Amino acid sequence: MSGSYVFDASIPSYVSLRKIHSNKFHSLIKAEITYASYYDHNQDDVLEITGSEVGIFLEYNVFSYVWLNVGGSYVDEKQLTWLKSDDNFATIESGYKLSGAVRVRF
Repeated sequence: MSGSYVFDASIPSYVSLRKIHSNKFHSLIKAEITYASYYDHNQDDVLEITGSEVGIFLEYNVFSYVWLNVGGSYVDEKQLTWLKSDDNFATIESGYKLSGAVRVRF
């Protein structure tokens, strides 16, 4: 299995390519388009969040089900908009993001 590649996608929102260097070490390149909407009963409106992200991550298997994950990504500008009023009330500027996690996989 060493040296294998795994392509994973949920088109059009998520695409990733994982390189399996060994049973304990993987690298991952992913691109994701974010789209989420939330209904607000108080305003009787829908909040829409849109944006995109591209990143590179490294994963290391510490124990049988536990993986350490570190990486960095570029996050494109995110828009927060109330749909009924077409009011763009917030914009999150684009920038870089560093991340780390402990993941449990079964």
